[in-house]
Amino acid sequence: MLYRATPAFFCAIALCLGTALFHAFSLTLCIIAVVYLSFTPKHMILFLAIGFICAYLRADNPHQIKTPIHLTGQFVPSRSAHAQLPFGNGTIIYGHFDNYPVSLLLLNRKKLPIDGTYKVSGTLKPGKGKSLLFKPDKGTKWIKEPKSFSIVGVRYRLKHKLKKHIQENIKEKGAAEFLSAILCGELENRHMRFYFNKVGLSHILAISGLHFGIIAMLIGWLLKKTFPFRWVTPLLLIVINAYAWMLGDSPSVLRACAMIDIALLGRLTGRYGHPINFVGAAALFEMILFPEHILHRGFLMTYTATLSILLFYPTMHRLTGKLFLPRTRHEIAQFSNLGLCEFIMCGFFRKMIAVTLAVNATMSIMITALFGSFPLLSLLYNLLIPPMLIVCLTCLIIGLSIGPLGAPLHAFNTLWTTFMLDLIRYPPQFLNIKIRASWLTPDLALILISALLLYALSYAAKNRGKLSDTHSSAFPRSVSII
Repeated sequence: MLYRATPAFFCAIALCLGTALFHAFSLTLCIIAVVYLSFTPKHMILFLAIGFICAYLRADNPHQIKTPIHLTGQFVPSRSAHAQLPFGNGTIIYGHFDNYPVSLLLLNRKKLPIDGTYKVSGTLKPGKGKSLLFKPDKGTKWIKEPKSFSIVGVRYRLKHKLKKHIQENIKEKGAAEFLSAILCGELENRHMRFYFNKVGLSHILAISGLHFGIIAMLIGWLLKKTFPFRWVTPLLLIVINAYAWMLGDSPSVLRACAMIDIALLGRLTGRYGHPINFVGAAALFEMILFPEHILHRGFLMTYTATLSILLFYPTMHRLTGKLFLPRTRHEIAQFSNLGLCEFIMCGFFRKMIAVTLAVNATMSIMITALFGSFPLLSLLYNLLIPPMLIVCLTCLIIGLSIGPLGAPLHAFNTLWTTFMLDLIRYPPQFLNIKIRASWLTPDLALILISALLLYALSYAAKNRGKLSDTHSSAFPRSVSII
């Protein structure tokens, strides 16, 4: 049974179901929970109950405000996010105002009240969900409490300095904005976001395992060239977690960082586990700290994409083997230099096609249900753009790490990134086709995706040894692709 190889994964599914039943109770979730529990050990009911109870205990009390009220009190920030407005840019700040969960929008303000606790006057208004809208009084002064501190301000300043440093080295504005976005996870250019969404590449702009994998690989390589080998893994752990702390607590960041941490800790201790178990451990960690993430689209998308790769990639890789015929060692040894390069490129594209097909086995259903359509261009662009993104990030990180000597790399990176952005901005119109399915509701999509993953898990249980060996060897590659 696959449970013995991946207990953390099965416990995480039960915990997530229990949390989801509290936050978004529905008949669909009840059906999925009953079916899941019928195929798993009996003690999974305990983890489902733990998830439900923890979500209940951690949930914010619902506000009782139905009409606007004016208050003077203390505002404590918890996180900030960039806001794209029709006539400019702003910042949305989330936090608590006199123990009320609130959000407020500040327009083009140079000094934001995010580096401590502030005393301010304003009006609380009913908002969507559990947060209230807070509107500061016009002309009010934000009075910072003495010796107060907030990590939100530290994160904001670090991101701002990193963006400024990139803009000083990358002179072309569009390329600098894109490279800043893929390192900091914040894109201020609305037009660029529109073009990425149009071709199904919105996941490129969100910090995910793709970015973490590339960054971990590059930083690990730089550390190997600088420090003794025994120091590389501990230093890499520190750097990766510091980078994740700077980015914030989004679901994709937490998932990617947790999986890389588990892999690195396994390397330190000499113990290696099943990659699917790593996914479960990351989900357990996230549900314990942030149970409200179960309602976040990013949580569903990042974990679904990861599981799709781990479960469907071996099958898709075998299917693509019919397009790229395998070669024996004797045949490879007789290749010329050009033939060897062609063979390596074909093998690379075979893996990229297999990954794309594996991801879209479930993500095409989810994207169609959530956004109303699925662009066929995403199948092509997800083959071309991720390898080009690897070049962008490689040149950027190495160029920034070597200081003034990185000027040639930055110049090449500017041309390369501009070319990549032009490919995205001007796609072939004859392929600009979108698949629409108005009948595919989110509930139906959840049932279909759950059925596919359940079938893949049952298939994996029958081929446990073969699957475990294949995934264990391909795990670092999988992390860098997601």
